[in-house]
Amino acid sequence: MIVQSSGDLNFQVMDKSYYPTRRFIVKLKDKACDCGYWEIVSLPCSHAMVAIGYERNAIEEYIPFCFTKQAYINTYLVMFSPIPDEQTWKRGDRPLIDPPIVRKKIGRLKKCRKRVATEPKKCNRRFFINCSICGGSNHNVRSCQLRPLVASATEATSVNWKFFRLASRTIKPAIKGNQNEKYIEERPCSK
Repeated sequence: MIVQSSGDLNFQVMDKSYYPTRRFIVKLKDKACDCGYWEIVSLPCSHAMVAIGYERNAIEEYIPFCFTKQAYINTYLVMFSPIPDEQTWKRGDRPLIDPPIVRKKIGRLKKCRKRVATEPKKCNRRFFINCSICGGSNHNVRSCQLRPLVASATEATSVNWKFFRLASRTIKPAIKGNQNEKYIEERPCSK
């Protein structure tokens, strides 16, 4: 930061951390800066600190008394009297206040919470079925390209196609990793 004195404790501070470089006017007498931080928080901002350092003044002069160590010590100098048990308190004349009556909303309650706009979408499980004829993935027996070949082969051996289909559904080996089993695969969410 570059500081230029304008006289009477007024300074122009050029802050190069902004692009393009911004200029702030710091008034040490009024304890004010153009960025507004000093007025809001009551503590000198970075521009004011540079101006105070340029003037070679003590920073403690520009900090309010409530932020000093002495103010903190003065807060706890007073003796705190102990508080008696709640059962010994005097009962008031006024009636007790009940909580507000909450009406049940119409319709079914929402089970899912509302997602924030920045939250990613929920991942869905996708089921992939392997074909029992060719062993390929992403299709089943009905959409298999080799089905007409298998159908003609079964007709040649005089086996009814419906019987073949029923048999393939009911008789399934219990061995894991067989082509007839369904596999569940989780994939990462796509945006």
